[in-house]
Amino acid sequence: MYPTVWLKQLANKTKFIKRERKIKPEIIFWSLALGFCDRSQRTIAGFKRLYEKEANTSLSDSS
Repeated sequence: MYPTVWLKQLANKTKFIKRERKIKPEIIFWSLALGFCDRSQRTIAGFKRLYEKEANTSLSDSS
């Protein structure tokens, strides 16, 4: 539905991602689009946990 290449290009074009390191724009997109459908995870900490699960990585709180 939304190709990864297109999501990356859009993130760069809109300056959503200035430099890509641990944060992947396509994973943020799908985490926001599908992750907040569940009413139990409507917090920033819940979103962070969902992103870490989907990306198979860990983020510091400052990320």
